[in-house]
Amino acid sequence: MKKTVISIIGITLMLFAFTACQPRYIFVPHVHAFGEWTIIKEATCTDEGVKTRTCKLCSETETKIIEALGHDFDAVTNTCTRCGTVRQVISAEDDFLTATQKDGDVLIILQEDITIDIAPWARPENDKSVFGTDKTESIVIDGNGHDITFNNIDSDWNAIYTKNEDAVLTIKNATIDNLGHNADGGTWNGHDINFNCSVVLDNVTANNAIALGGKTATIKNSTISDADCTSDAYMLWIQANGQTVTVEDCIINGVSASGKGNRAIKIADEYVDEPKAVTLNVSGTTFSSDSKAAVLVTNTAGATINWGEGNDISGVKADTVNAVWNDGDRASYMDLVKVYGCTMKLEP
Repeated sequence: MKKTVISIIGITLMLFAFTACQPRYIFVPHVHAFGEWTIIKEATCTDEGVKTRTCKLCSETETKIIEALGHDFDAVTNTCTRCGTVRQVISAEDDFLTATQKDGDVLIILQEDITIDIAPWARPENDKSVFGTDKTESIVIDGNGHDITFNNIDSDWNAIYTKNEDAVLTIKNATIDNLGHNADGGTWNGHDINFNCSVVLDNVTANNAIALGGKTATIKNSTISDADCTSDAYMLWIQANGQTVTVEDCIINGVSASGKGNRAIKIADEYVDEPKAVTLNVSGTTFSSDSKAAVLVTNTAGATINWGEGNDISGVKADTVNAVWNDGDRASYMDLVKVYGCTMKLEP
């Protein structure tokens, strides 16, 4: 018996020793030792750059955006010392209209509030509401904290155009408003401010509803509201012409002072001969409305809606769960509306 006990103990000790001696690998994360930054894309006055650096221990790469430099204007010549861009300091409507009639890139900085007459919907030739020349590539209007008022002339459907249909109109650091024909009619049958050109609105306060006539649009860091509208209106009416519209870090306030039934965003095929699917990208935006969902789609061609992070629909009175409604009269086209990052339902 003793031999058996000793043998068992010995075997046990051997197994323990074998187990205890097995190699143990413990991976301890190291502190990255990054090398110098390498510029992949230089920043310019208007465009961001990109730089990367690599860890010497594990080859992990870190990438960062280099902020755009911004223009460095000479106080006397009004010319940027880096890129040669000439700024035009504008104090009157006639000066503004003349300033847009230049080829290439146009930069305008306002020194006071201005009012600009806007012609009816049919694209007018040689009308002063057509900005730029056929060779103008971009028009940047820096409101410099001032008001830009668009005066509608004799039509429910006035529009802002660029002579070159590929040009981009940027309005920033301004309050925009309108007056004239049906100024407070909203976007239900008419609209207040219509951009029938590619447009960027950056740090803009719009005190009237906006319509986008069919070109690419970006609205960021801006507020759109129309509390005094005399009828039910959409704060942002997107005509279904196949464009991409991006809304980021905005406030779309569709609550009216009189409870008329204001809404937030509509993607609509009304007034469009051949509707096309629209892509709408939304992030960081707060919605409120008297009725409907944050986004209503009434487009037989459908839409793709990319619902990013940071959106808030708690102020949408009709639906605080579903960000998107498909129009009830277009139920048969609902499968053409694709939503990502949110939910959708058929309009009740």
